[in-house]
Amino acid sequence: MPRVDVTLDEELYGKLKAVADRRGLSLSSLVRSMIIDVLAGEETYSRLQEVARERGIDWVTLMRRMLKERLDEIEEDNG
Repeated sequence: MPRVDVTLDEELYGKLKAVADRRGLSLSSLVRSMIIDVLAGEETYSRLQEVARERGIDWVTLMRRMLKERLDEIEEDNG
């Protein structure tokens, strides 16, 4: 499986870590599950790259933004 290193700002890291802790997951497990959730909304990896190109960004930046959006949804659900 390919490995991707992503730099997160402290605020996003803190939020992800808090959700992972609440769910009893490691940070990497939470992020993997969120990526799977995000990709379920996309047809394929190539589609993800295509969307990133259309927006003028790389696919890692697109994934970071999509993860942040998903994290915001999780936080809203948790009230």
